[in-house]
Amino acid sequence: MLEIFLLIEIILLIVLIKAEKKLSQDNKETIKKLRAEYFRTKSMSAEAERNIAVLERYMKKYREIGE
Repeated sequence: MLEIFLLIEIILLIVLIKAEKKLSQDNKETIKKLRAEYFRTKSMSAEAERNIAVLERYMKKYREIGE
């Protein structure tokens, strides 16, 4: 009887370890996706800042021509 409980406990332990590894892999994939999204957003933000700087230069030149 004790052997059956030990066997069940070992099986549950193996299942838990496999589930933990699967969750760990899922978390790694999620972290990769979040990191990629962060860098994409950061890149878009930097591009927007460059565009704003160019627009400000053109506005400054436009004002100088208008005066």
